[in-house]
Amino acid sequence: MGLANSAPSDMSWFCCWHLASREALDIDVHEGRRAEAERLGIAF
Repeated sequence: MGLANSAPSDMSWFCCWHLASREALDIDVHEGRRAEAERLGIAF
């Protein structure tokens, strides 16, 4: 019974962590593109 009770919270924790890591990755990609644009002399 304890295992069944902990499963949903573990899953929601994993989903939250997954979303947060995807968000961080998107920010990194955006920053990388902006830095590349600046390096090429493109106003961003």
